[in-house]
Amino acid sequence: QSQPQSVMKCMLVKNHGNSDAFDDILYMSHRQHRPMRGKGQMLIRVQACSLAPGDVRTLSGLTKFAQMPKSGFPYIPGGDVVGIVEEPDPECRKFNVGDCVVARFHGTPSGGLAQYCVVKTSLAAIKPAGLSAV
Repeated sequence: QSQPQSVMKCMLVKNHGNSDAFDDILYMSHRQHRPMRGKGQMLIRVQACSLAPGDVRTLSGLTKFAQMPKSGFPYIPGGDVVGIVEEPDPECRKFNVGDCVVARFHGTPSGGLAQYCVVKTSLAAIKPAGLSAV
């Protein structure tokens, strides 16, 4: 098991825009700091991330008062993910390093379009073995 790298690749949103402007508001970063797991969270290596209607509303600014990421711009979009547990929540015995999990966002859909993201342990589940990551 290798240690997760301290920087990662990810997509970043630099400002709000409608779906016609997504090419202008999204950009790739190769040097974003890997997120740190907090209490009640686990770090996963992302295999897949969806962009659902809630993500599009957040990107467009239609829900900026309810769902703007606390960090402001730029932020990493995407909230529903599939990935491999790199650092489990030490207070939860349900997940172990190497488990493949599915997780949904909490509050604001953000953080998923990256090599690594943190997810709330209570909003994650083991991915059924018969399903692919996408």
